[in-house]
Amino acid sequence: MRILAVETSTIIGGVAILEEDKLIAEGRLGIKSIHSERLMCHIDFLLKSSRLKLSDIDFFAVSVGPGSFTGLRVGISTVKGLAFATNKMIAPVSSLEALALNVAETDHYICPVIDARKGEVYTGIYKSNDGILHTIVPETVLSPLQLIKLIDKKTILLGDGITLYGNFLKDALGDRVIFCHSLHNLTSAANVAFLAKAKIIKKEMVTAQDLNARYIRRSEAEIRIGSQGV
Repeated sequence: MRILAVETSTIIGGVAILEEDKLIAEGRLGIKSIHSERLMCHIDFLLKSSRLKLSDIDFFAVSVGPGSFTGLRVGISTVKGLAFATNKMIAPVSSLEALALNVAETDHYICPVIDARKGEVYTGIYKSNDGILHTIVPETVLSPLQLIKLIDKKTILLGDGITLYGNFLKDALGDRVIFCHSLHNLTSAANVAFLAKAKIIKKEMVTAQDLNARYIRRSEAEIRIGSQGV
């Protein structure tokens, strides 16, 4: 089984290729400078570096959010196009779960925190059992003040939201929180691939036509349209 995975939910995105349980290629790039053509070039580079063709890929995987609206649209539209072209299925993966997988070996609760702008974060709480993540608090969007009310046990916090709100969370929660090395705050296409494999085994795939983002909240355009009564 070969899986090509794309992660574009935050400013640092990437592409990875998984073959069975072996990661054979991964690359990262800054989403601020990316559009669909750049992402396709990156995918093409990894395939050629791995001596593979697109037709050698059995399944695609992509992080579907929550995260940057623009980044998610780039990743999802690219994967949709690849899946349409090859008639392959797609495994949609939570960007928060993929981030939490960075520290899945811990016994503590895991709380990924992704900047949602407007003074809010996308977050959830997970608990690992032998490296398998179980959802304690489902994906949501909250203010940092609301987030601290959810944390009553020792919890690892990670993600780009820590850069913005780490000091506030540390002051509010004290020794209930553990912060990771900064490398663990980065999202990973490899993690998307590993989570996708579990979904594929359980037949939790979708067609390109049925693939949708999980934005959690409405976009600015939708909010403006709603306020105008359209």
